[in-house]
Amino acid sequence: MSRSVSRRLLSILAAALVLPLLALPVAADGRASPESHEARGAFAVEGTVSAITSLPTPGSAPVLSLLGGLISIDTAGAEVKLPDGSTGTVADIAVGSRIVALVADPGTATGPLAAQLIVVLGVQDEATLRGTVQAVDASAMTFQMLGLTIHVTDKTSFGGPFEGASTSSIDDLHVGDQVQAGVTSVNDEIVARRVIVTTLIPPETDRYTGTVKSIAADSWVVTVNGIDTTFAVNASTKIVGDPKVGEKVDVLAQKDSSGALTALLILGRPATSGPATRLHGVVKETNPTAWVITMSERDVTVGITDKTKFVGDPTVGDTVDVVGQYDPSGALTALMIMKSVPVPTPPAVVAFRGVVQTIATDAWGIKVGDATLNVLVTDRTRIVGSPKVGDTVDVAATKADDGTLTALAIARADSTGAGDPSPGQSSFVGTVKGITPLVWTVGDVHVLITPMTRIVGKPAVGDTVKVTGRRASGGDVVAQTIEKQ
Repeated sequence: MSRSVSRRLLSILAAALVLPLLALPVAADGRASPESHEARGAFAVEGTVSAITSLPTPGSAPVLSLLGGLISIDTAGAEVKLPDGSTGTVADIAVGSRIVALVADPGTATGPLAAQLIVVLGVQDEATLRGTVQAVDASAMTFQMLGLTIHVTDKTSFGGPFEGASTSSIDDLHVGDQVQAGVTSVNDEIVARRVIVTTLIPPETDRYTGTVKSIAADSWVVTVNGIDTTFAVNASTKIVGDPKVGEKVDVLAQKDSSGALTALLILGRPATSGPATRLHGVVKETNPTAWVITMSERDVTVGITDKTKFVGDPTVGDTVDVVGQYDPSGALTALMIMKSVPVPTPPAVVAFRGVVQTIATDAWGIKVGDATLNVLVTDRTRIVGSPKVGDTVDVAATKADDGTLTALAIARADSTGAGDPSPGQSSFVGTVKGITPLVWTVGDVHVLITPMTRIVGKPAVGDTVKVTGRRASGGDVVAQTIEKQ
C-alpha cells in the first residue's frame, strides 16, 4: 500500500476527524504545533470551503471561508497536504474542497484563524464511514464494515491515531478493529482513499518533584531523585510561579510510547508557597469560584481562579484528577482539573480441556464434563495438531463479560507434549523476546502455551530459558516445560 501519507499526517487526520475521541485529556486543551509529534492536541477546524478571498493588504495570502463566511482561515505560511499525501500549495484548494486546518490558539484575538497545516481531504463526492471491521480478504484487497464491501488499492493510505501506529496495509487490519474510512465511488464500487484505525490508548500521566537544572525554549531538565530528567515543553505547557534554575518544582507530565516526557504543568515551589497536592475523585458541584470534589465519601472544596486549567471539559458526575496548591491559611486552589479516561480492562483468558463435538468455520462445539461449550474461532485462532471431531483438545480462550468464549488456540491433546516423551519431543535454549498468555517468543521460535505447560522459575523478557516440547506444523513448539536457566 502507499506510504506517501506520513505517520504525522495520519495522526493529525485522526485527531481532527474522529470527533468522539476528542474527549481524551490531551485533545481537549492541547496546543501542539504541526511540527510536534503530539498533533492530536492541536486546535483544528474541519469543513467544506465555501469561498476563497484575499485580504486587502498587498501580498496577503488567501483566506478560506467556511459556513458561508462565519469561519475564516488565514493561509499565510501554512503547509498544505493533498489527499494523496503529497505537499501542495493553497492554489490546490478549491471551493467545495473538504479540509482539516490545524490552527494556532487564537486566545482572545478576533479575525481569521491562523492556519499552520491544511490537509485537503477530498472533494464532495467522498463519504466517511466509521465502524467495526466485519471481515478481511487481503488477497481480494477488500474488507467489510457496516455491511458494505470496501475495496483498497495501491493508492489507499493506512494509519492509526498516534505517531508510530503499526497499521500500514490491509494485512494489518483485523476483524473487530474500529476504523474510519474515507471512501469514494470507482466503477460502481466503494473504494477507500484512506483507512485509519481509531483504537486509542491514553498516554500515561504522572507527577514528578525535583530541582530545576536547566531551562530551554523547548525543554526543561529537572533533577528528580538524583537523576536528570528531560521534559519537553510546548504551547500547551502551563508554567506557574516563575520557577528558576536551582528552585524546586512539581511537574505533571505525560509519557509517550517511547518513554519521552512532555510537561503539562510545571509548578514552582517557592518557600512562601504551601504544599502542592493531587486529588482523585468525582465532581459533585461546580461554580465560578469553587468546585466540590467527592473523594472516598469525603467532600473537598477547591478554589477556582482565572489561572485554573481545565482538561477534557469535566462536569458534574465526571471522575477527575485535581492538581492544587494550599495557601498559608490551608485553603486549596486548583491549578489543573483533568477529566479522567478509564483504561479498558482486557478480557479474561481461560484454559480448559474437552472433546470436539462439532467444527464450523466460525465456532467449535467442545464438550467439557456434561456441558458442550460453543467456542468462537477467528482468523487469529491458532489451531495445532489438526484436531477432528472426537479428539481431545486443550483450549485457551478469552471470556467476555456475557460469557462468550473466543478461542486463542485449540491444540489436540496428544500434540501438547503431555504424557510420555516420544521421538517427536525436542528441547532448546534461548532468550525470551516476548510473552503473551498464549504465545512466547524464545529466540526466533514461537512457543505455544497450553493448559498443560509447566513454567519454572518465573522467567521474564530477557531471561534465558530451556524449552521442552513438541514441534508442531510451521516450526512452532508446543511447550511441555519452560525453565529459567
